[in-house]
Amino acid sequence: MIKNIQQKDLFPTSVLFFVREKNLTDEEISFIQNADLEDNSSNYIGTSYDILEKKNMSDIKDFCQACVNEYYNEFYGYNSELIISASWVNKTEPHQSHHMHYHKNSVLSGVFYLEDTNDCPITFYNRKDYFYFADENPRFFNEYNSQSWLLSVPEGNSCIIFPSQLDHAVPKNNSNKDRYSIAFNTFFKKDQRIATKATKLDI
Repeated sequence: MIKNIQQKDLFPTSVLFFVREKNLTDEEISFIQNADLEDNSSNYIGTSYDILEKKNMSDIKDFCQACVNEYYNEFYGYNSELIISASWVNKTEPHQSHHMHYHKNSVLSGVFYLEDTNDCPITFYNRKDYFYFADENPRFFNEYNSQSWLLSVPEGNSCIIFPSQLDHAVPKNNSNKDRYSIAFNTFFKKDQRIATKATKLDI
């Protein structure tokens, strides 16, 4: 008989969810929804890769940067600083999707959502597929043994942060409205030294 079970979740990959207290303004919504777009194979992507640098996006940028800081400095405990290095609009119309990908040249990535994504969640993929042997499937699926995981953002005006190497996609938009978001990448802030001695990196 098992007397006691102790569990340690080693090296988990976390996706953090943040809600913005300040409501979206009509100006912010209009600016995002009227951004210039181009075809992205299965949906649309903005032509500007510094959308959060625009003057009327400053409040959203400050919020997204605060989310990055919370994840990197408080959650991981590092002293170096990350800044938002690129940002762009995504638009996924009804019945469209967004192919699986990850973000290169970035430490943490994030997505800011105008509305909830209950009808069009983001999907994350587990690269640790060594859980699967032969043709056997587990009796149940959870965060440990699933090869993919649908994550719905329950309310708009919010942001998720995740490691940039984490594969993700957007399945078919099953809602009857367009799905808008702002995606962004991060990198180390200039004029700082990362690590020490042999591993040092001067930015």
